[in-house]
Amino acid sequence: HGQAVCWGSDYLGGDCSDVDFSSVTDIVSNDFAFVAWSKFAGRAACWGHPTYGGNCSDIDFHGVTDIISSERAFVAFSEQLSQAVCWGDAEYGGNCSNIDFSNSVANSYPCFRALLAAAAIAAFSMPCCL
Repeated sequence: HGQAVCWGSDYLGGDCSDVDFSSVTDIVSNDFAFVAWSKFAGRAACWGHPTYGGNCSDIDFHGVTDIISSERAFVAFSEQLSQAVCWGDAEYGGNCSNIDFSNSVANSYPCFRALLAAAAIAAFSMPCCL
């Protein structure tokens, strides 16, 4: 059982006592939540504010090749499956259900990173992301 120490407000990620950190390869955070991701096992655990990405219990992480965050959301890319899934605050990128990733996941990383960094996630319809 892998362990970590978290501190701060429990509601914003300060309590990670229920998270199993064994085989975790990456930890991704936003301003309100965290994702401990085991890339090779295809699983992840989220904690922190549930509205802003701290609840990922409905997300399938099998085949995920990258996870990136905005201030209040996450996006998990699956390059092999040409898919992506988003969760968290919809106004900050937590809903990408209207985006067709079928031909562009591998080419979307730079665009998504730029949009997320600029907090311009609402601009998902920009040509570089299609």
